[in-house]
Amino acid sequence: MTRRLRPTAIVVGASFLRRISDYAGQQGGRSHPIPVRKLICIGESVRDAQWRLTPLGAQITQAWGAQVYSTYGVTELANSLCECECRPGGHLHPELLHVENRG
Repeated sequence: MTRRLRPTAIVVGASFLRRISDYAGQQGGRSHPIPVRKLICIGESVRDAQWRLTPLGAQITQAWGAQVYSTYGVTELANSLCECECRPGGHLHPELLHVENRG
């Protein structure tokens, strides 16, 4: 399907991206035979507390040759914070979510 649709961005769990690249390597192929430029990772962190790529994030970046972006969400509130090209971290949409710092 990705070969047919030729997406430039994929939204997916980070471990699944690593699994796809590992499988492609075992088959003698490339993990990114499509023009993907952005990998938007959900469900797992690809950045550490200092906003650097985790080992998983670095593996995905290298295997796919694409930029990795994090998302952080609250399923119960149907809301998310999305990292952009400026980095680090996510953008808060104040019309959708109010955050308090009690530290």
